Amino acid sequence: MARPGEEDCGPDFQHDDPRYSGLLKNKKKRMLDAGYPPDAIALLDRHGACVAAIERAPDVVNIKVIAADSATTTMEWTPDEERIASRP
Repeated sequence: MARPGEEDCGPDFQHDDPRYSGLLKNKKKRMLDAGYPPDAIALLDRHGACVAAIERAPDVVNIKVIAADSATTTMEWTPDEERIASRP
């Protein structure tokens, strides 16, 4: 069922679409197979459940870095960066 404001957005933007859970499961598997850590992949569960978001978003993890002076930059967090950051 469409939420208020979603009526004119098309089926891929509707929440509670029966395709969503399968698409999300496949996206998580692709990211896990690519080497992304499970805790980063679990963030997808906090996403707004619509098909368009799953199909249009790249299979990557981005992080926002906030410097001491409040300047921000966004960067892709790759499996290699995760490996380096996880070293003892």
